[in-house]
Amino acid sequence: MSRVEVIHADYRGYLKSQPDNAFDVVYFDPMFQHTNEKSKSMAAIKDFALGAPLEMDSIEEALRVCRKRVVVKERIGGGVFKKLGIRHRVGDIRFGAVVYGVIEKNSLKNQ
Repeated sequence: MSRVEVIHADYRGYLKSQPDNAFDVVYFDPMFQHTNEKSKSMAAIKDFALGAPLEMDSIEEALRVCRKRVVVKERIGGGVFKKLGIRHRVGDIRFGAVVYGVIEKNSLKNQ
């Protein structure tokens, strides 16, 4: 974890201000469209989080800014991956309600 840098900013503007290939990975952990009402910790931060859905232009900026990959967290069945065209997924219902979509930057060069 000592190599992970957490940045608190509106990602839409922050990504645009960064040079190409600035980070190894760009990780999106957006608020789920349907909040788990049982989670008291999430309820405490919901008012401080950006509730806007993740858009394709932000994924494109993240791909420009990353060296390796973009990772997007989503609740299973949330529809974000379909909307953004993310096909490679890691995780399934056996391991919890969360799955991660992965876009490898090098795989885009080969398309």
